[in-house]
Amino acid sequence: MRYLIPGILLAGLLILGFMVLHEFLLTLVWAIIIVYVMWPPYQLLRRQLKDKAGLSAALMTAIIAAVILIIVYWFVAMLQDETKIAYQSLADNFTQGPYQLPDFVSRIPWLGEYLQEKIDRLANDRAAVAMQFANWAKQWLGEFAKFLGGVGQNVIKLGVVLVTVFFCFRDGKEITKQLQQGLVRFLGKYQHLYLQAAGITVRAVVYGLVLAALGQGILAGFGYYVAGVKAPVLFGAITALLAMIPMGATLVWFPISIMLILTNQLWPGIGLLLWGFLGVSTVDNVIRPLVISGASRVPFLVVLFGVLGGLTAFGAVGLFLGPVILAVLLSVWQAWLKLQHEDTTDLSFVIESDSRQDWHNLSADQALYEEASDLAHGLSQTEAEKRLQQYGLNRLTEKPPRPVWHLLLFQFKSLLILVLIAAAILAASIGDLTDGIVIMVVVVINALLGFYQEFQAEKSLAALKKMLALQATVRRDGNVIELPAEQLVPGDIVILEAGDKIPADGRIVIARTLEANESSLTGESVPVGKQHEALAKKTIPLAERNNMLYMNNAVTRGRAEMVVTATGMATEMGKLANLLSQTQEGDTPLQIQLDSVGKRLALIALGVVVVLFASALWRGEPLIQTAFTAIALAVAAIPEGLPAVVTVTLALGMHRMAHQRAIVKRLAAVETLGCTTVICTDKTGTLTVNQMTARSLFYKGRSYNVTGEGYHVSGEILPVTDNNAPADMTDLLLPLALCNDSQLQENKVLGDPMEGALLALAAKGGMTKKQAIAQLPRLAEIPFDAVHKYMATFHLHDDEIKVFIKGAPEVLLKSCQFALDEQGNTVAIQQDSILKQNAAMAGTGLRVLAVAVTHIKLPHRAEASKTMDMNLLEGDLFKYIKGLTFVALIGLMDPPRAEAREAIKLCQQAGIAVKMITGDQKITAAAIATELGLAGEVIEGAELAIMDEDALAACINSIS
Repeated sequence: MRYLIPGILLAGLLILGFMVLHEFLLTLVWAIIIVYVMWPPYQLLRRQLKDKAGLSAALMTAIIAAVILIIVYWFVAMLQDETKIAYQSLADNFTQGPYQLPDFVSRIPWLGEYLQEKIDRLANDRAAVAMQFANWAKQWLGEFAKFLGGVGQNVIKLGVVLVTVFFCFRDGKEITKQLQQGLVRFLGKYQHLYLQAAGITVRAVVYGLVLAALGQGILAGFGYYVAGVKAPVLFGAITALLAMIPMGATLVWFPISIMLILTNQLWPGIGLLLWGFLGVSTVDNVIRPLVISGASRVPFLVVLFGVLGGLTAFGAVGLFLGPVILAVLLSVWQAWLKLQHEDTTDLSFVIESDSRQDWHNLSADQALYEEASDLAHGLSQTEAEKRLQQYGLNRLTEKPPRPVWHLLLFQFKSLLILVLIAAAILAASIGDLTDGIVIMVVVVINALLGFYQEFQAEKSLAALKKMLALQATVRRDGNVIELPAEQLVPGDIVILEAGDKIPADGRIVIARTLEANESSLTGESVPVGKQHEALAKKTIPLAERNNMLYMNNAVTRGRAEMVVTATGMATEMGKLANLLSQTQEGDTPLQIQLDSVGKRLALIALGVVVVLFASALWRGEPLIQTAFTAIALAVAAIPEGLPAVVTVTLALGMHRMAHQRAIVKRLAAVETLGCTTVICTDKTGTLTVNQMTARSLFYKGRSYNVTGEGYHVSGEILPVTDNNAPADMTDLLLPLALCNDSQLQENKVLGDPMEGALLALAAKGGMTKKQAIAQLPRLAEIPFDAVHKYMATFHLHDDEIKVFIKGAPEVLLKSCQFALDEQGNTVAIQQDSILKQNAAMAGTGLRVLAVAVTHIKLPHRAEASKTMDMNLLEGDLFKYIKGLTFVALIGLMDPPRAEAREAIKLCQQAGIAVKMITGDQKITAAAIATELGLAGEVIEGAELAIMDEDALAACINSIS
């Protein structure tokens, strides 16, 4: 009830506010309409003026005022002229001779005589009637012209509207935010529901009224033109203006039709009358509510009642107020439903997503402005609490766990179980209590066993989710604090470092050599470089928005600060989760078969009963005895042990899968696995370990294979041609360990996955990062950047500085003049042989990295002048990246899981086809598939998209 009452009070306040502030609301309504229509050009003007809100609002208001004044002046001038013409036309037509009936009417004896007699009686009064009608028309048209062209009160009202328009343009976003913040506590948890319902409905009503008015004006103007009415454009414009009010257009076309009929223009008048009823009124009474209903997602009848009721109760403003009040009440009903069911499925028919999609186009400052946040201080705790109430917890909502009673009742869903229950009742009804009790005991045991297994699975999944709770580092009230990630709100400033999991979607405002692993969103295991500058292109795939960070991904390198732009289900991961939640769970093949068996048994039992009754009646046997016999036979025909056998079998399968670390939520799903014929699986993290691993080396002119997986340090570096590795691999191991910003801890990487693979490779050769740093401390570095595509570190070593560089081979080789031979001597580089090895590695799906080294001679030994050493490394460090000595090529990949190969082999032996789906390049996918034992063709998405069903069916079995 605590969420219901605020919504009802809000609707009541709208009614009360209108009664007290009628003129103010009328002015505000017209201002909102103008702002709504002119908002797109205002935004365009504001961008042209470099986001100067005041100047943009003033210019747009001036343009609107000029347009209104020009239109009104033109309209009044035309209307005054046409008023005189219309008056004279009416007077002339009515003062003409007696009206003559058409010939076909005169030929009808009784009707012609009767009508002619009535017309003759009016002959003497015709002039008076004509002048009265003409004067009325003149007065009506004159008053209308006076209203449009008058000064005084109308000018003042127009001025107030324009002033309101100016402030709505200038401060619209801030006003909206302030209103939302002010109403948060009053409206409670679902305040956004009520406010958005009102806002969307107002926009829909404006859209529907304007569209319907234009349609009616055009249709009526066409009718006037065909009927020969003078100034059809003018009267069409008048019709459009009055059509803003329901039935208002009738006040124009209906009197004009009557005038035509009464002035000897019978057929044009009747035609216009029919056109008004069938055409113009259809737009008014049918199309208008349909348009409003579609735009607001409010039912048609609700809109119709809201418009008519609001008009009756509140006048012209009721056109907007009526539907809005009903929309708020509907949202109250929706909130009540949400409160009762706590369901995550979308119950709303009045709420639309209002989250913007162009954060990547905004500068960092603009993003902070849009979220009303401050980089230095963050949000205040009070503001964060308000926004938490507004946006809800930052978590991916799921369908709530099924209640215990629901789990228990679900066990009785099967038709076969229901047939057994019916059989037990029938058996007991004829006195066979033993059979009835036995059947019910079997049914209850079957239900309890299935309930226990599914209840345990639900508990296990809930425990796993609690273990995965995430913390976030944020800045609030100027202090850096750590809090549960689910407490984050839009506008929070989140601080991230290498190894942190990203807790929400956000726009990067500070980035320092930042990279993120977005494999959970894009499927690409290689980290993506990030920066904070705005992107110019409007439509960009998520994978290319390098100034955004997304929930559930991880920072692999550098540090960043971001302003949260979306939380919970509004995030990109939330949208994916919402799509998955909309899939309907179908019955398993076993459930379908059991239901089929239940239907057949029920039909057989019914057939037995019918046959026995028919034969008994034929032979004249007692009816009661026949009924008992028929029921006994029907009960005997039902295999009461079948459900129990099936449940026990499935429970054993579920138990065995639990021992294999696989939790099955639904008991019947175990059987579905046994019916599987094709498995389509993702690659990254499913078939592969989602850990980059060095697999191949080209070092000192020789090729090597590397064993081991992921970030485990167990493994060896083995020559391809013989079993003896070079005695000294220091020249390779030092750059791997030192030109590296990541760390390995317990076979896990803190930082970039590729750097983690290099640390694991160094450890396999006997060199840890700690040992390397002790030998050669770092003095300076050139961080990796997507522009120069390499990283360099500078280390003090006796009387020189060693520079280790790793990066893209095609970049580093351009700066290399030397290479190491098998003895470790520096010789002239042979670019062709290295490029050939690079191409060979890349051809097997490996990501290739080059390592190089150079030396800087010091003028004095480090012990004598450390200040000179440091001064040497100030300024431009890129000048030292030349004349390099090539060290090695390293081939890396995300290797297949050892258990994946065995699992695929078992599936294939069982007759199950395995298809791998990945976003990797074709060469990489083919290499992984070969290692996994997936023989077959590789097909790209673009090729698949152009295939028809027949072509796909022809090649599907050969694709892996």
